[in-house]
Amino acid sequence: MRYSTLRLGLFLLAGLLFAAIASFAADGVKPKDATMSILPAPKTVTINGDLQEWDLSGKIGPVTFDEEVSELYHATFYAMYDKDNFYVAAVVYEQHPPYNTYPYSGRYEWCGDEVNIRMSTRPGAPTTWPRAIAEKATSPELWNGKFWWNHKKNVTKWQGYRGMDLCGKIYTENDLPGYQAAAKLDADGHGYTMEIKMPWAFLNADAPRPKPGDVIALMYEIIIGSDNKIEPVRMFQIFGNCPGNGTAAFIDYNVWGTAIFK
Repeated sequence: MRYSTLRLGLFLLAGLLFAAIASFAADGVKPKDATMSILPAPKTVTINGDLQEWDLSGKIGPVTFDEEVSELYHATFYAMYDKDNFYVAAVVYEQHPPYNTYPYSGRYEWCGDEVNIRMSTRPGAPTTWPRAIAEKATSPELWNGKFWWNHKKNVTKWQGYRGMDLCGKIYTENDLPGYQAAAKLDADGHGYTMEIKMPWAFLNADAPRPKPGDVIALMYEIIIGSDNKIEPVRMFQIFGNCPGNGTAAFIDYNVWGTAIFK
């Protein structure tokens, strides 16, 4: 389906508006799809962005934020695990390569293209947690990881924080031992693949390692940035495995979806 420049321009303007409206509730995935499968990883996983070793059968997606533009913007999500690491990946399709200037310029990393992983870190039954505990600002049981491609330096960057307190400690790459992330840009210039490895020893050293049947809370947030190479801005978001109001995902654990270890 082809879209006129005017129609696409109007739609992108609408995207800027709905990102700022608190009442926006599109979560990018239907509730019936909001339980993801986390599959066993092969013996060797090379973090290079190509997903060659991955079992891709447990995917969520492709999902979008509006079906009318699903051909132009969508994302697909994957997850695997072993005794040492948790692996997640996102394949993002958009109308340009990922642009993000942070930390070399720009105010925040969420001003450009970015992959956010929000999860509970204790395999078991997160839905049994009392709401008050789930929303505790500095809870070590909750992790928000942020990953992006910096096109100025041609490198993948990452950081994150525990709990739901945006004013708490921000963990940078130097604080995240064993983390790996790699973005592979699409050859046609339409998007990228982000492949991520997060060690269980950092996510939650005190929690038991996952076993088949365990569940965690897990959701993906894809920020779609503008095509301004000098200073990109956030236009809109795509949410995956998130049956609740995706726009509240950074402050409310209870809107995240669940994922089961296979």
